[in-house]
Amino acid sequence: GRYSLRRTYWKELDLYHPRWNSKDLQLAEERYLRFCNVPAMTAQLPRWTKVFHPLDGLFQVAVSRTVLEIIRAVVYYAVAAEKSSSSRAPDGVLLRALHLLSLALDICMAHCQENSSNSDISGSTNPSGSTSSSAHLSNDEEVILPLLAYAREVVVVDWSDAHFAPGHQSLLSLLVLLMRKCRKDYEVNELGTFESGFANIATLIESLLLKFAELDAGCRNELEKIVPDMILHLPGKLQKFGGDPCVLASDAAKKKAKARERQAVIM
Repeated sequence: GRYSLRRTYWKELDLYHPRWNSKDLQLAEERYLRFCNVPAMTAQLPRWTKVFHPLDGLFQVAVSRTVLEIIRAVVYYAVAAEKSSSSRAPDGVLLRALHLLSLALDICMAHCQENSSNSDISGSTNPSGSTSSSAHLSNDEEVILPLLAYAREVVVVDWSDAHFAPGHQSLLSLLVLLMRKCRKDYEVNELGTFESGFANIATLIESLLLKFAELDAGCRNELEKIVPDMILHLPGKLQKFGGDPCVLASDAAKKKAKARERQAVIM
């Protein structure tokens, strides 16, 4: 007989566990896309959950300046390389860095929501009898907020590629450059095994940029300068730009199937 997972169990499948080899992972990602109609790379993002109280400080690792400098370096090398195969930040390393950045942003969002709810409760139960709308920053939030400021920090970069002139870049601008590069590579390549990867990485970066814009007004203002065609509706549901990611994913799946047919004919 033929067995398949129920739709509710697909959400419990961890496609990024070390047990997967490259061949099985490729097949699993295709099946995940077929059954869930969303790419696993953007759907299975790390989420922050409450941990045992003595381990509360673990979140500071993900939002630390050292980790974010590593993420910026990975994005820089991914942008500077002409081909991902020759990059000092190959697709696997880049994906882990983007997932770590997604986790850091999820931590920021969770703490912002928690601080907002706590301020509402304290405002409605003020002992003096008057409500207060001012929110008091907790020690945790003071640690998290530099993450958003660091994303706008400008550093001098010296590109080895002749197509880029030396200049000042921030993490946000590097992410925008990488997103555009991935979309360009996706449009240029007609057949092969990396089309869906280019499309999904671009979609993942887009979602991270939207999170930055949702969390911080300064990040949103900078993104509006870097990407004028970005249209955001905040608060409320964010409107993505640059095409429907589902369409990109479906097109990539079709091209990947054609590539498999070609490989089968050759064999």
